[in-house]
Amino acid sequence: MNNQNFEREVLCCLLLDNKLIYQVVSRLSDDDFQDAKNLITFRALKKILIEEKCDGVDLALLRTTINFDGSGPYLVDIYESLPTSANINSYIEKMREDSARRVLHRHFLASSEEVKKLGNVNFKEWLNQKESQFVGILNNYRKDVVKDSFSPKIYTKRMKFLYQQYRDNPSSNRGPKTGFNSLDEMMGGLRLLNILAGTTGVAKSTFAINIACNIALQQGLPVLYINYEMEADDLHRRIVSCLSGVESNKILYGRCTSDQWAQVDAYIDLIENSGNFHITDNASKNINDTVSLIHYYKQKFGIRVVFIDYIGEIEGDSLADRERNEYLTYGRYTQTLKNACSSLGVCCFLVAQLNRQGDKEKGKPKRSDIQGSWKMIQKADVFMSIYCDEKEKKHRLMIQKQRHGIYPYNVDFIFTGKIHKFEEMINGYNPPF
Repeated sequence: MNNQNFEREVLCCLLLDNKLIYQVVSRLSDDDFQDAKNLITFRALKKILIEEKCDGVDLALLRTTINFDGSGPYLVDIYESLPTSANINSYIEKMREDSARRVLHRHFLASSEEVKKLGNVNFKEWLNQKESQFVGILNNYRKDVVKDSFSPKIYTKRMKFLYQQYRDNPSSNRGPKTGFNSLDEMMGGLRLLNILAGTTGVAKSTFAINIACNIALQQGLPVLYINYEMEADDLHRRIVSCLSGVESNKILYGRCTSDQWAQVDAYIDLIENSGNFHITDNASKNINDTVSLIHYYKQKFGIRVVFIDYIGEIEGDSLADRERNEYLTYGRYTQTLKNACSSLGVCCFLVAQLNRQGDKEKGKPKRSDIQGSWKMIQKADVFMSIYCDEKEKKHRLMIQKQRHGIYPYNVDFIFTGKIHKFEEMINGYNPPF
């Protein structure tokens, strides 16, 4: 398959799933397209979906926008190529490889012509210049995987700038607050990758919802809750119950008093007017769908935190079928999410499942209990597990890893299941040392 075919595969993916546009533009530029018609179509898609913020685009709308001879049959050919959006990263990578080859080819052709005209020019200086240009081309291609290195002169200037910010505004290096005072005091807010694990039925999803409510409605920061398991109506009801204090089952079965209905309505209006709490339904989503959603909501709504509930429900992709190993697959998913969120400046709150033997043991969960992959903990900036102490009638959150603070430590909560709400216990901070 030549480069023009890969270009068409990318364009077809965009027509099939418009949300992929944000993922594509983050990795491809106009210069990566070789075919003029494909470039015109790519620019038209960016104009319609990003600049004009249209909710969707079809062949008829796209044809009126590009408007060149033969555009109708051309678009039909693209649409009928029917690639799978799960392979879009592969198509993008092939395009970038070919783009880099074209740039290198032009570089060498220009260099060969320059050699003929060198005359009295210092050959060593010329060669050093060409080597620098060559390295620049390769680094531009590898920019997704290779971080810039810093000389002492550069990174010390950066350190002075950052530390002055820390002195002037101590909270500037902190992430969005969870809304739980003891937790925020020890964590300094959420970090890039935060993982919460628990056994089935321990209310880990509800804990994540509580934090999402605190960030979106108390702090006014846009969040995205990517939901894989729960019916959307159930998720809505949990959110409203948590906020209003009205029992979830009373809402479900219509047993609220008029005052309670008024409270429910008031918090529904609050959610609507804030415009900060975005949720998805529980339709199947693979890892590429998930990354595309993060890109889309970041570009369109400026989300600061994405909640993913939960990693075990992410639909397997073709690579997972070949891996046949949760350790490899979950580790890859976690790294993919961390890379995407890092590039966008978004915090990720990832919910994970603990192995079921934790239910049988009725003891404190251990890091080794996490289902599928120890690599998930390795990649986390903060790893937390939650369990219910039935004897003391409390839930305990254990911080078992933290790159930017003290660990281990525990925070105790009272959980009111009827309204899906967690509250910190007074003096609930309990360092286990």
